[in-house]
Amino acid sequence: MKKLYFLILVLGAFLIGCKSKDSVTEAVNETPTNTVTKKLSATYSEDGTKKSIFVGNVESDYAGNFKLTYTEGTTSSSITVTPDMIKMDTDTVGEKVATITYNNLTTTVSALVCTTTSAFQVSGNTITKYNGNDETVVVPKYIGGEAITTLGNEAFYNNAYIKSVIANSIITLQDGIDYPVVKGVFYECENLESLTLSKAKYIGKRSMMFCKKLESMDLPEANYIGVNGVAYCSGLKTISLPKITRINDFGFSHCTNLNTILFSLADPPNLGWRTFVSQGEDKIWNIIVPEASRQKYVETFNYDPDTFDGTKPPTINGIAM
Repeated sequence: MKKLYFLILVLGAFLIGCKSKDSVTEAVNETPTNTVTKKLSATYSEDGTKKSIFVGNVESDYAGNFKLTYTEGTTSSSITVTPDMIKMDTDTVGEKVATITYNNLTTTVSALVCTTTSAFQVSGNTITKYNGNDETVVVPKYIGGEAITTLGNEAFYNNAYIKSVIANSIITLQDGIDYPVVKGVFYECENLESLTLSKAKYIGKRSMMFCKKLESMDLPEANYIGVNGVAYCSGLKTISLPKITRINDFGFSHCTNLNTILFSLADPPNLGWRTFVSQGEDKIWNIIVPEASRQKYVETFNYDPDTFDGTKPPTINGIAM
């Protein structure tokens, strides 16, 4: 079969096979190799279950199908993509492959299949509660026509089912509460292993506290981590914080297997009291920073035992403080 070559998206994505705005979700991370010059956009769902996809990063007007233009040789044409043209390699949530076929022409696109929106309670742009029991959860970009940018302070609180969460539209994780019950966004999610928050800037207090199996956490845009924000996460071994400017008190305390921290900014972050403490006396910290800023980090951190505990001073770029 000949390859379908896409040039431009002439209309935004439209909701396919779904009558409600609630199915619109975020998605595609990549364009197909050598076939697309503009990201293709699509949505797809069946029976209100976990099959919504949104390929590309354009808005939807929720009207139904969508049109796109493509070229075959020197001829440009436009087609209307309908649900029957879209095939998924699997119907489970997460990063998948979608194939679009039209008149024996095909193209393959990367897609992010999102969790059905009915699993979430929302208030405006905030998810207040996830009520499902899936192991993998992909947070939709839109629910009920609202752009979802915030996770409420008990959105996933004490959920024993989730193992992986992808929430690429979230900017804020609300501060946890202290009374009448201590809570946080992912507080005590005992089986959570992987967390992707590619746009999150504010990580509120106790957001991931007591997520003891958490091994992988992607926070490329985070600039603030609150009190006990990632405390007692004993599964963490390495953390990269390329844009962090403030880690509050006890931010990573009692992360007993954490020993490598990567900072990328020229200026060191402001660290609160006992940010990395109670890791064990034999802990050797390995801190990686821009080489041109090494001395600035040494002077700022200054091996304060109220920040880094252990009997040996941390190393910065392989050299002890």
